Amino acid sequence: MGQLINVDVAAGADPQTRTFYMDRGLTGQGLRAFTSPDEADGDRSEEHLARALFAIPGVATVFAYDSAVVVSKTESASWDDLAPRCADAIRNLFVYYDVNRD
Repeated sequence: MGQLINVDVAAGADPQTRTFYMDRGLTGQGLRAFTSPDEADGDRSEEHLARALFAIPGVATVFAYDSAVVVSKTESASWDDLAPRCADAIRNLFVYYDVNRD
């Protein structure tokens, strides 16, 4: 099972980015920047999250700092589609299985 993360999404000055605020810290005080899926090759929570986000078509970069994740998108992607999918990936980071699954 695992515990869901509460996520709030905010637009910034740059229309290519959104900031996803979580109800818990992910990196402590460290900043982790991922500009490609290849950079997320470890076992830390932020690396698992970066891989999940890069698996969503349209995600270009991921920056994680404490309880915030800044995602930038490709030019052709739409936040209408991308933001809910990113929020779901973040929300479910610590969910390992669905107790309602048959």
